[in-house]
This record gives sequence, structure tokens and C-alpha cells, in this order.
Amino acid sequence: MRILPFGLAGLVAVAWLQTMAGPGRQAIALAEDDVRPDGYWLRQVGSADGCSVAFAEPGTDAVTAIVPEAGCAALHPEMASVRFQREDGDGLMSFVSEAGETVIQFAIADGVAYESLKPATPLFQLEMRGEGR
Repeated sequence: MRILPFGLAGLVAVAWLQTMAGPGRQAIALAEDDVRPDGYWLRQVGSADGCSVAFAEPGTDAVTAIVPEAGCAALHPEMASVRFQREDGDGLMSFVSEAGETVIQFAIADGVAYESLKPATPLFQLEMRGEGR
């Protein structure tokens, strides 16, 4: 019978600790998820040269207006027509022309933010920049 009060006190202490620890971890995770880059650095694999792609304005969850700098056309001529970034919902992300055509399609890569799937050549890397990244 003496064990019951100690057991109850232990359960209350564990529950209290869980309550105190849970929201803090959740708040940290939310704060990290809220960090958004202010654009990207696009370059061909194996080259240090690249160009900046900036967000023009906040968009929906799936589509964001972007502005590639003029030098991006030197990397890939069709980059001159790119106006949007589209999240495809399956881990893929595309740079899309005003006509709605995919110019470059990216997948999350190991070691860099994204690596191109389309076009097959040249292979592009896309790295996040800004906001502490």
C-alpha cells in the first residue's frame, strides 16, 4: 500500500515532464520549418559559375513567381523564359515558363538542395540561399 503513493507521484512527475518538454520541441520544429530561403543559386554540375534565381513574391503552396538573373540564360537558354517555381507534391520541383512548360525539373539531392532530372544534360544543381542557409 505504501508503494501506491510513490507510484502515483512518479506517474504525475513523468506526465508533467512530458508536458513541459513536448511544446518546446514542437515550437523549435515549427520555427525551423518557417525559415524560407530568399532564392536559389543555379549552376551546372562541376562548374563554380552560376546565377541567382530570386523569389519575386510569395506564392501559393505550389507555385511561386521567380526572377532568374540575366546570366541564367548563359547556363541554359530556356532560363530566359522561366517565370515560376512549381512544387509538384511528390518531392519534385520545376522551373516553369510563362507558357506553363517545364524548363528544368529538380529532385532533392544528396549533398545539395536539388539536382536536375530534366533536361538530362547538362546536369544542374540548385542550392538555397538567404535566411541563414
